[in-house]
Amino acid sequence: MTQTFTPRATERTEPTVEKPTPKKEKVTVTTSVWQTWKPRLLKAAQWTLRQVKRLWKLVIRYINGLSRTQRLQHAGILLGSIVLLFVFSQIFSRHSIAPSQTTQTASGTAELPKESPTFTTILPSGKSASDYGGWTRISPSDRNAVYAYTDKLNDVSIIISEQPVPDSFKSDPTGSVQKLAEGYSANRTFDVDGTTVYIGKSAKGPQSLIFTKRDLLVLIKSSETITDDRWKTYIKSLR
Repeated sequence: MTQTFTPRATERTEPTVEKPTPKKEKVTVTTSVWQTWKPRLLKAAQWTLRQVKRLWKLVIRYINGLSRTQRLQHAGILLGSIVLLFVFSQIFSRHSIAPSQTTQTASGTAELPKESPTFTTILPSGKSASDYGGWTRISPSDRNAVYAYTDKLNDVSIIISEQPVPDSFKSDPTGSVQKLAEGYSANRTFDVDGTTVYIGKSAKGPQSLIFTKRDLLVLIKSSETITDDRWKTYIKSLR
């Protein structure tokens, strides 16, 4: 007897495939420089505005405390200072001073008109304007006349400008000249035969001198530092 083998049916299982888990994307939030500094800048601007308003109130309070005469004096001094600052800037913005230059060309004033002043001027004793190439008008034609000449002192080029003492200075010559000198940082003084000379020096060496003599307002600029003794001798010689 022959046995018959019948295979048993088995379930067929499908292989499971794991689905990939989606990765979470990182979101980076960036803040601009302007957004970071904006609050600080606004605070700084507000603080500055408050300080300006406070300063303005102090100025107004100071002006209100002045008499009419004092206000006119301050206005005259301010106007005179502005004019002189403009004139002085014209000398050195257009013309550079070099020690190697000759007396006649030390400031390059040949480009400006040569004129004879209509007021009495002062020069070193024994000298005439022709010895310095003549006078040069350095102020605009619509402003008070200011004349200058160039010279050398200890082989250092200097420019001397002269003009009549402004009317606004006559009520208080000492205080007016002092305020003008402060505009040039000429805070040091020395005396020459009763004349107070204000002198200032820049970091690079050039000096500025301001004083009055014989009803003239005199400004001197040097290209290098000169000793007080040499200045005193030169100023004393101006006649």
